[in-house]
Amino acid sequence: MIKSISCLSCMIILTVNFTALAVDTSSVEQVRTQFIQSNTGPDKAAEQIIDEFWRKSLDSMMLVEDTGEIVKLRSDLVKQKGDKDLSLYASTYVKIADAHLKSALETVAGWENNDAKKLRIERNFMILIAELGRMELADLAMTRLNHDDRMVRYWAVRAVTSPRVVSQLMSDITRDEKLTLQIVTSLGEYIKQYDDGIVLPFIAEFAAGIKNASGNSLLLAIADKRIDAYMKWTVTDEAADAGVLKSIGGLVFETASAATRQELLGRFGQLYSCVVQRYLIGKDLPAASRDQLVTVICEVEAGVMEKMLPGSNNRFRNELQRAQPIDKVYEALFGTSGKAGEFSTRMNFDYGKDSSGKSLVAPRPLPAPPAAPSEATAQP
Repeated sequence: MIKSISCLSCMIILTVNFTALAVDTSSVEQVRTQFIQSNTGPDKAAEQIIDEFWRKSLDSMMLVEDTGEIVKLRSDLVKQKGDKDLSLYASTYVKIADAHLKSALETVAGWENNDAKKLRIERNFMILIAELGRMELADLAMTRLNHDDRMVRYWAVRAVTSPRVVSQLMSDITRDEKLTLQIVTSLGEYIKQYDDGIVLPFIAEFAAGIKNASGNSLLLAIADKRIDAYMKWTVTDEAADAGVLKSIGGLVFETASAATRQELLGRFGQLYSCVVQRYLIGKDLPAASRDQLVTVICEVEAGVMEKMLPGSNNRFRNELQRAQPIDKVYEALFGTSGKAGEFSTRMNFDYGKDSSGKSLVAPRPLPAPPAAPSEATAQP
């Protein structure tokens, strides 16, 4: 008899836990269907349903242990926003989401134990904000740009640089110059503080996408940081530079300012040169690193250089495919010390000034790679 009661108790506990964590979507589905195409926003009763849906879903995300369940809850929250970003329903849905997410983030931040569960929830909250793709939630993501966890930072960056967010920031209907500047400023601080190269293509695409002076400055700051890392032989995530270079190169074709065009071309040329030089003289780099460099060289040549220099015929790629040296192609394209190459000549720009104020007609050369530690030095 005791055994039967114990089994029944376990079943009741399991049922209660399942009920607490499973969130019914039928009511909010009805609200979404009713209002998503409507010219009027949800009424009070509908708002209460949305509010309850968010509260239960986030509570469940904080309680559940199974990652699959968390992903399901996250997916449902994104789905119920609908695909009409400019609808009154979506605006109401996101406004309610903002309040609940802010409260939930504060709750999780206050948990005393900084354990795996806390980190898992923080990561999933940032993924959720990124997947929702709304500029109204950018404030929440910006608070996590300096998080200790790299993955939380990664998704915080993705949340504020989403192409959908850029579109909203640029739209005549939802344009918000103040928020745009706040995001640019936050990303600028992020670039100074962290070396998370993997997110730089997203930041670069955002900077190019907002099409203003602050975005241009952010893009140049990214290029300067990468150039500096190449010069010091401390660069990582070389593959990221394909996206950075494509964003800079694409903006060159869109800018009407001669001064801005000169700055963009100078940084583009120097950074692309650094990539090629690292491949040329970094013979002892790990194979994975050299493979990334080859990918960047070929992608940028095909995606940008062929547009800037029509008829250049993918010379780097052709030589690499034939397993031939590319130093002659490099010299023809970028020039040598005191001699301009085809790129700067045809595009009519220089690489900045030297210490005496004289224009640099060729990119700055990379210093020799740091010497590998001797066997004796390497011993503990």
